[in-house]
Amino acid sequence: MDSYISNRVKGIHPSKIIEVMDKTKYLKNQGIDVIDFSIGRPDFDTPTHIKEATKIALDKGLVHYTASAGTLDLREAIVYRLKEDFQLTVDSDEIIVTAGATEANYIGTQAILNPGDEVLVPEPMHFLFFPCLFQYFHKK
Repeated sequence: MDSYISNRVKGIHPSKIIEVMDKTKYLKNQGIDVIDFSIGRPDFDTPTHIKEATKIALDKGLVHYTASAGTLDLREAIVYRLKEDFQLTVDSDEIIVTAGATEANYIGTQAILNPGDEVLVPEPMHFLFFPCLFQYFHKK
């Protein structure tokens, strides 16, 4: 039977992070105390002020899609924090809000890299997207 999966996708292998997560789970099941750095899952509860802000946003109906770069209010708040905390001056149209670091790094590399560009990657690394990135650029 013919496969309708692209060669690019066929070449993507499971993340090494999954291997680390499985090993961590195995060791914990053996009664071994393990500090798990495999995934960004904090071992503390969501702070109360964030829970309250979320409830307020839900009550206001702020549950719909926003502009792809993020809401203007959020981007302006980020501009303010960058200025206050790091003395960086940026404009709100220079800010893109993403769902997480992997998405942000992927978007950034897509914006500046071309096929054939050399990318130096430290090891060990935590980013999940590098295998997909290199597959896209036909590099290993």
